[in-house]
Order: sequence, then C-alpha cells, then structure tokens
Amino acid sequence: MRVPLQRLLQYSFTIVVLLFIVSACTETTPKDTVQHNEHKSSIKKRASYQTKIDIVKPKVGSVITRGDSILIELKIIKDDRKIDSLEYFVNNTKVTLHNNKISSQDFKSGRNIITVKSYNNNNSTDKVVTHVITVLDHIPPTHKVKIINKFEHNVTAYTQGLIFENNYLYEGTGQYGESMLKKIDLEKNSLIQSYNLPKEVFGEGIVLHNKKIYQLSWRSQRAFVYDLKSFSLLHEFQYETEGWGITNYGENLIMSDGTQNLYIIEPESFSVLDKLQVTDNIGPIHNLNELEWINGKIWANVYLSNTIVIIDPKTGFVEKKLDLTDLVPSTFANANDNVLNGIAYDKEADKIYVTGKRWPILYEIKIIE
Repeated sequence: MRVPLQRLLQYSFTIVVLLFIVSACTETTPKDTVQHNEHKSSIKKRASYQTKIDIVKPKVGSVITRGDSILIELKIIKDDRKIDSLEYFVNNTKVTLHNNKISSQDFKSGRNIITVKSYNNNNSTDKVVTHVITVLDHIPPTHKVKIINKFEHNVTAYTQGLIFENNYLYEGTGQYGESMLKKIDLEKNSLIQSYNLPKEVFGEGIVLHNKKIYQLSWRSQRAFVYDLKSFSLLHEFQYETEGWGITNYGENLIMSDGTQNLYIIEPESFSVLDKLQVTDNIGPIHNLNELEWINGKIWANVYLSNTIVIIDPKTGFVEKKLDLTDLVPSTFANANDNVLNGIAYDKEADKIYVTGKRWPILYEIKIIE
C-alpha cells in the first residue's frame, strides 16, 4: 500500500520527537543520580563524635558522708576538637571546683546528681552525669520519751493517721471493709462523727489542710478530700505510688509511700513537686509511715519498729530518733501487725500524742533530752 507523502512526513516528525524525549530522559537521570550521590557523600564526610568527656570519679552510686570533699576526675576523649571551658553542676545548681574537688556540705540527703558540661571549639556541647548517695556526718542521737498522760484508745481501730484540732482527735483507720475517718472526743473516748471508706479501699494517713481533711489509701492510689465540719466528700485525687502517711509541708503537703522517699505534693492538684530521700549516718531509712509536722520538723513512724525519726525538711537528714519501746503494750492480738503508728500534735497546747494499731492506749509524750 502506498502512503501519501503528507502522511509520511507526519510519521517522520512524530518519530523524531519521541527520540528527542527518550534522549533527554536518558541524559537527565544520570545527572540527578550524580547530584544525589554527591549529597550522600557530603553527609558521610560530616564528623561523628563521641562525648568529649567522661566522669571517672566519683563512680555512679558512691556513698559519701556530708561535708566530705568529692574529687572530680575526668577522662578527655581525643578527637579534632578542643575544650574551651567546663562547667559543673550539683542538682542543676552551678558550682565551683577547688583543687578539682566539690564540697558536699550543702548536699541533700540521698541521691545528688553531678553534671559536667564541656563547651568545645566547634560550638558543640557535651554533658555527662553521675550521682552520689549522701549520708549524715554523725550518728543522730536517740532519745527516750516521758509519758505525760494516757487516754483510752479503741482496740478495733487499725490506726493509720492522727490529727488533733480544736480539742478533737481525728483518726484515719485501715483494713479492707473497716477503713474509716473518725472524729473523737479524746477525754471521753467517744465517737462524734465518722465516714466509711468504700470496702475495696484500705485507708491510710490523714492531714488537715485549709479546713479540709485529706485521706490516703494504700494501694488504690486514691486520695479523698473531706470538708472538716461535715465530713462530706469534696474531691478525689489519683497518685502513682502507694499511700502511707501524709502531713503539712508549708503551703504544700508531704507524703510517704513506705520507702525512704517523701513526696512534696501540691494540694489543689495533688501533683508531685519534688522528692526528699531520708537517710541517717548509715544510709536510707526505709518503711517511713505515718507523718506529722511538729515545730518545723517532720516526725515519721518507721513501720515495724518502735522508732520515730525526726527529719530536717530542707535536707532529708534524720536529726533525732525516738525510742518508744517502753510504750508498747505487753499483749496484742498480733504483735507483728499491731505496731507503733500514729502521731498527732496539738499546736495550741504544744502537746504530742502517739498510739499504735489496735493499741488500747493513746499517750501524751515529751522527749527526754
């Protein structure tokens, strides 16, 4: 079949255009590939550095005595950078070294974080961290107590927290199905008012704050807030740890969870603001239980012992210990469980009250200095 000349020219033009497009694509692709490879090559050439410094001393978790000087020994990693300057921090506060040492005189009890930063000549910054455990620099004195008065105490009350306010004793009790908040006439040992917690809740410590009573629970992670006068439930808060004891801490609250830790709590949200670790000259004080704020100090029952520790709220160090062995009743239903627990302070009369779980007696005491 013969093709007209005009149509033949059209076919030829189309073929030429297609060949041009294929040629153009073939040339462009290698250029793009070369540019991409060059970009990858430039990435590979960028320097990748280790941390310029490492802390050799003190080793992580080293136990030191408050007041000791701590030697800071660094290992400098060799690379093409130089260190322009170093900065040192303790618990995020900048400190100055003297003869490569830091004084621990102002360290708080327990864990203290030491941070070293290097500022390098290529505008990079490196940071390394270690921590030390600080214990007290002396043995805290142990005191006996004198019994000033005795009051009858309900032997069914598994005491978890005590408050004294306006001549009334407020008591928080524990055990599933038995947990309560109670208002008691101390002189008559008579129940004035009470509130029963849900049966699935094991009640714990209580505190009075801004005309409201806060009551913890053991493992339910629930805090209950009541109106002081009516005992009506106003709020519930959640928290992440166990609840043991609670007391005032200035404008805030402070809570124990059975460890050496005390948590500073913002009362309107029940959020954790900070944490104290409690130690003496040996190490952490575990099983911190019922708490009371007395004359600017934190008093804490140590669970399963006859000891109350008196704690500096600024540092967490134990200042004194009280031995209450002489107050323990001679017989219990269960001596392993019915232990010393419960501290209340009458601020107006400067009187201190203590008792225990299911104890028949509540004592007014004074420290024998």
